[in-house]
Amino acid sequence: MENLCYTLFMKSVFANSKYFGKHVLIAKGQILAVKSAKKASELFDQLVKKGTIPTVTFVPKSQSLILVWK
Repeated sequence: MENLCYTLFMKSVFANSKYFGKHVLIAKGQILAVKSAKKASELFDQLVKKGTIPTVTFVPKSQSLILVWK
């Protein structure tokens, strides 16, 4: 069930244009979005101090190209 909730959160994040170009943290059933990596890092540290390990991702803008190199 927890994995299903995570999948639904991730789909809703990548489908919603208000998250495009932002760093997104998912913790305790909440979606938290910030504009900079520095703010994301600060928010991550705050959540960890409270005992929560969030999922962190960056949602690219709709016209972005992501290259993966191995």
